Amino acid sequence: MKVGESSSGPFSTRLTVNTGSSGVKTVWFKTHAIGQYEDVHLRNTRTNQRTVRTFLVGYDDLRPVPENSLWFHVGGTTSHGGNYYSHWMTPYARGKFTQAVISFNTDNSNRVRIAVNDMSLPKGGTFDINRNWRPPHRSHSRGTAVDVRANGAPGSIPAGLADEFVVACEEGDATYAAAEGSGAQYHVHCHW
Repeated sequence: MKVGESSSGPFSTRLTVNTGSSGVKTVWFKTHAIGQYEDVHLRNTRTNQRTVRTFLVGYDDLRPVPENSLWFHVGGTTSHGGNYYSHWMTPYARGKFTQAVISFNTDNSNRVRIAVNDMSLPKGGTFDINRNWRPPHRSHSRGTAVDVRANGAPGSIPAGLADEFVVACEEGDATYAAAEGSGAQYHVHCHW
């Protein structure tokens, strides 16, 4: 995190400010990532008193997407915890995803309660699937994407119908929809 004395900067990792007689000074923070905790270390140079304040930097419009009669959660855990932490979306994306699932099930006799994997973390940000805080799951950082199994495991969309699920997402205004991966990793990725 970087800090500056105005919203336009300049920002640096360290800032010394004079609060004047009021003892109060407004400063601006610039984070380097979304969806994580950031610590701000403060020191009063007159008393040498040190304080640490922790802020959660992220999006406040993501909501949990619980299991229901249309889908259930699959996938591994993240470094944050179990599946609960990897199934969050914006209300808009969730509504569009629900429409896509209903449309797909209406158009096919192979109706299944589908297995949904990665969505987003509770506050968005880097989706830590490899436990190293680096992408590849960049498109899952904002709560607007979902992966749906098509690999033959329980709850999978039949692999031969993956393209039809892509169409259901596209007809539901997805900005990107495609079958991705292969073998055990084969899935449909939809993004709104």
